[in-house]
Amino acid sequence: MIKRELGNTGLQVSVLGFGSMEIGRLRYEEAEKLLNEALDGGINFVDSSPCYGIAEEYVGKAIGRRRDEYILATKCGCNVGSHGKFSLGPDHIWTADQLYKNIDRSLELLQTEYIDIWQLHGIMPDYLSGGAQDEVIAARYVILHSAAEMVLLISQCIRPSLDIRLVKKCFNGINSR
Repeated sequence: MIKRELGNTGLQVSVLGFGSMEIGRLRYEEAEKLLNEALDGGINFVDSSPCYGIAEEYVGKAIGRRRDEYILATKCGCNVGSHGKFSLGPDHIWTADQLYKNIDRSLELLQTEYIDIWQLHGIMPDYLSGGAQDEVIAARYVILHSAAEMVLLISQCIRPSLDIRLVKKCFNGINSR
C-alpha cells in the first residue's frame, strides 16, 4: 500500500484509510473481520469518533492488540452518552470538561494509551462564544502536553465566517515533531 506524509505531521499514512463510521451497523464478528482485513491489506490509518456509536468499542476490541500497526484518529466535542448515541441537547459541546470526557472515553473504548490524531470536529466560531474559545484552547494545551506525540487537527466545513485566528491559535506549535 502506498503511504504519504499527512501534511507536515511526520505521520506516514496509507493512501486509503479506514473510516469506522458505519461499522456499528455490523455484527461485531463482521466488523472484526473487516478491520483485520484492512490492516492485513496495508491500510494503516483508522478514523473513529465517539459520535459513531459503538464503532470505537469495535475498533478497540477488534484491533487494539495490533495498535503498533496503525495511525489512530478520533474526534472530540461529541455530546454522547455511555451508549454511544447523542445525548439530549446539542450534538457537540465545546467545553474543557467535554473534551476531557471524550478523550478519556475514547482511550478506554479504543483500548489504547494514545491517540495519534485528535480532531476538533465540526467546530465553528459561533460555537465558541462567551469565553469558550479560551477554554477549548486551554484544554487542548493540557491534553496535548500530556500526550507529546498527538497531533491536533480541526475538521470543519469551510465557511466565510471562520475565524482564522482560532485556527492559528489551536495549531500554534503542535506540528513541531
